[in-house]
Amino acid sequence: MPSRPNRKAWLQDFITKYPGLEGSEPWGGEEEAFREARARRFSVELCWLAPKRGMQTGEIAELFDARAPVYRFNEDRHLRPAFEPSTAPPTPLMSWWLLLYSFSMLARYQPRQWTDALDIDKSPDAAALEYALDATLEVIPHLVLEGLRQTPILLSKPLAL
Repeated sequence: MPSRPNRKAWLQDFITKYPGLEGSEPWGGEEEAFREARARRFSVELCWLAPKRGMQTGEIAELFDARAPVYRFNEDRHLRPAFEPSTAPPTPLMSWWLLLYSFSMLARYQPRQWTDALDIDKSPDAAALEYALDATLEVIPHLVLEGLRQTPILLSKPLAL
Protein backbone atom coordinates (compact mmCIF):
# COMPACT_ATOMS: atom_id res chain seq x y z
CA MET A 1 0.00 0.00 0.00
CA PRO A 2 1.45 3.40 -0.87
CA SER A 3 2.62 5.40 2.14
CA ARG A 4 0.32 8.23 3.27
CA PRO A 5 2.30 11.07 1.68
CA ASN A 6 2.53 9.20 -1.65
CA ARG A 7 -1.11 8.06 -1.96
CA LYS A 8 -2.41 11.06 -3.87
CA ALA A 9 0.41 10.91 -6.45
CA TRP A 10 0.08 7.11 -6.75
CA LEU A 11 -3.69 7.36 -7.27
CA GLN A 12 -3.41 10.12 -9.88
CA ASP A 13 -0.82 8.06 -11.79
CA PHE A 14 -3.04 4.96 -11.56
CA ILE A 15 -6.15 6.80 -12.79
CA THR A 16 -4.33 8.07 -15.91
CA LYS A 17 -3.71 4.44 -16.96
CA TYR A 18 -7.44 3.58 -16.90
CA PRO A 19 -9.56 5.77 -19.21
CA GLY A 20 -12.74 4.58 -17.47
CA LEU A 21 -11.61 6.13 -14.19
CA GLU A 22 -11.47 9.65 -15.61
CA GLY A 23 -13.31 12.01 -13.31
CA SER A 24 -13.39 9.60 -10.37
CA GLU A 25 -12.49 10.54 -6.82
CA PRO A 26 -11.58 8.57 -3.68
CA TRP A 27 -14.79 7.63 -1.86
CA GLY A 28 -14.95 9.36 1.51
CA GLY A 29 -11.59 11.09 1.04
CA GLU A 30 -8.11 9.75 0.50
CA GLU A 31 -7.56 8.19 3.91
CA GLU A 32 -10.89 6.32 4.00
CA ALA A 33 -10.66 5.12 0.38
CA PHE A 34 -7.46 3.06 0.93
CA ARG A 35 -8.04 -0.19 2.81
CA GLU A 36 -5.68 -3.08 3.40
CA ALA A 37 -7.44 -6.20 2.11
CA ARG A 38 -4.79 -8.64 3.37
CA ALA A 39 -1.02 -8.87 3.53
CA ARG A 40 0.56 -7.02 0.58
CA ARG A 41 -2.88 -6.28 -0.96
CA PHE A 42 -5.09 -3.24 -0.68
CA SER A 43 -8.20 -1.81 -2.24
CA VAL A 44 -9.12 1.72 -3.21
CA GLU A 45 -12.76 2.70 -3.39
CA LEU A 46 -13.50 5.29 -6.07
CA CYS A 47 -16.72 6.99 -7.12
CA TRP A 48 -17.81 8.94 -10.16
CA LEU A 49 -19.82 12.07 -9.73
CA ALA A 50 -22.97 11.98 -11.84
CA PRO A 51 -22.70 14.42 -14.75
CA LYS A 52 -26.22 15.61 -13.99
CA ARG A 53 -28.79 15.19 -11.26
CA GLY A 54 -31.78 12.90 -11.70
CA MET A 55 -30.25 10.59 -14.29
CA GLN A 56 -32.59 7.91 -15.61
CA THR A 57 -31.71 4.20 -15.56
CA GLY A 58 -30.84 4.17 -19.27
CA GLU A 59 -28.52 7.16 -18.89
CA ILE A 60 -26.73 5.52 -15.97
CA ALA A 61 -26.28 2.32 -18.02
CA GLU A 62 -24.84 4.37 -20.91
CA LEU A 63 -22.43 6.09 -18.52
CA PHE A 64 -21.12 2.77 -17.23
CA ASP A 65 -21.06 1.20 -20.71
CA ALA A 66 -18.71 3.98 -21.80
CA ARG A 67 -16.46 3.72 -18.73
CA ALA A 68 -16.49 0.01 -17.81
CA PRO A 69 -18.06 -2.11 -20.55
CA VAL A 70 -19.74 -5.42 -19.85
CA TYR A 71 -17.37 -8.32 -20.53
CA ARG A 72 -18.47 -11.92 -21.23
CA PHE A 73 -21.18 -12.15 -18.55
CA ASN A 74 -24.26 -10.03 -17.92
CA GLU A 75 -23.57 -7.42 -15.25
CA ASP A 76 -19.80 -8.13 -15.10
CA ARG A 77 -17.99 -4.90 -15.87
CA HIS A 78 -14.26 -4.45 -16.17
CA LEU A 79 -11.97 -1.46 -16.36
CA ARG A 80 -9.25 -1.94 -18.94
CA PRO A 81 -5.89 -0.14 -18.88
CA ALA A 82 -4.64 1.71 -21.94
CA PHE A 83 -1.07 1.52 -23.20
CA GLU A 84 -0.90 5.29 -23.56
CA PRO A 85 -3.07 7.93 -21.86
CA SER A 86 -4.74 9.21 -25.05
CA THR A 87 -5.49 5.80 -26.60
CA ALA A 88 -8.33 3.35 -26.14
CA PRO A 89 -7.60 0.15 -24.21
CA PRO A 90 -6.93 -2.99 -26.26
CA THR A 91 -9.89 -5.30 -26.77
CA PRO A 92 -10.23 -8.36 -24.52
CA LEU A 93 -9.37 -10.61 -27.48
CA MET A 94 -6.18 -8.65 -28.12
CA SER A 95 -5.22 -8.86 -24.42
CA TRP A 96 -5.72 -12.63 -24.41
CA TRP A 97 -3.80 -12.96 -27.67
CA LEU A 98 -0.87 -11.05 -26.16
CA LEU A 99 -0.91 -13.25 -23.04
CA LEU A 100 -1.01 -16.50 -25.03
CA TYR A 101 1.61 -15.27 -27.49
CA SER A 102 3.92 -14.47 -24.56
CA PHE A 103 3.33 -17.91 -23.07
CA SER A 104 4.10 -19.55 -26.43
CA MET A 105 7.34 -17.57 -26.83
CA LEU A 106 8.41 -18.57 -23.33
CA ALA A 107 7.56 -22.23 -24.00
CA ARG A 108 9.39 -22.23 -27.33
CA TYR A 109 12.53 -20.26 -26.50
CA GLN A 110 12.85 -20.92 -22.75
CA PRO A 111 11.38 -24.42 -22.31
CA ARG A 112 13.18 -25.16 -19.05
CA GLN A 113 11.94 -21.93 -17.40
CA TRP A 114 8.42 -22.60 -18.74
CA THR A 115 8.44 -26.14 -17.34
CA ASP A 116 9.74 -24.86 -14.01
CA ALA A 117 7.03 -22.18 -13.91
CA LEU A 118 4.33 -24.85 -14.42
CA ASP A 119 5.71 -27.13 -11.66
CA ILE A 120 2.98 -26.91 -9.02
CA ASP A 121 5.32 -28.22 -6.30
CA LYS A 122 8.05 -25.62 -6.87
CA SER A 123 6.61 -22.53 -8.51
CA PRO A 124 4.43 -20.03 -6.62
CA ASP A 125 2.98 -18.96 -10.00
CA ALA A 126 2.01 -22.44 -11.24
CA ALA A 127 -1.60 -22.33 -10.00
CA ALA A 128 -2.20 -18.93 -11.60
CA LEU A 129 -0.67 -20.10 -14.89
CA GLU A 130 -2.81 -23.25 -14.89
CA TYR A 131 -5.92 -21.19 -14.15
CA ALA A 132 -5.13 -18.81 -17.04
CA LEU A 133 -4.54 -21.69 -19.44
CA ASP A 134 -7.76 -23.44 -18.34
CA ALA A 135 -9.78 -20.22 -18.68
CA THR A 136 -8.40 -19.80 -22.20
CA LEU A 137 -10.35 -22.85 -23.36
CA GLU A 138 -13.63 -21.06 -22.59
CA VAL A 139 -12.70 -17.44 -23.18
CA ILE A 140 -11.03 -17.54 -26.61
CA PRO A 141 -13.88 -19.26 -28.56
CA HIS A 142 -16.33 -16.78 -27.01
CA LEU A 143 -14.21 -13.74 -27.91
CA VAL A 144 -13.50 -15.00 -31.44
CA LEU A 145 -17.24 -15.46 -32.02
CA GLU A 146 -17.83 -11.90 -30.77
CA GLY A 147 -15.12 -10.67 -33.12
CA LEU A 148 -16.63 -12.48 -36.10
CA ARG A 149 -20.12 -11.19 -35.36
CA GLN A 150 -18.87 -7.69 -34.45
CA THR A 151 -21.33 -7.57 -31.56
CA PRO A 152 -21.03 -8.44 -27.85
CA ILE A 153 -22.38 -11.85 -26.85
CA LEU A 154 -23.15 -11.87 -23.15
CA LEU A 155 -23.65 -15.08 -21.20
CA SER A 156 -25.50 -15.83 -18.00
CA LYS A 157 -23.09 -16.07 -15.12
CA PRO A 158 -22.45 -19.68 -14.02
CA LEU A 159 -23.12 -20.57 -10.41
CA ALA A 160 -19.42 -21.34 -9.87
CA LEU A 161 -16.32 -20.51 -11.88
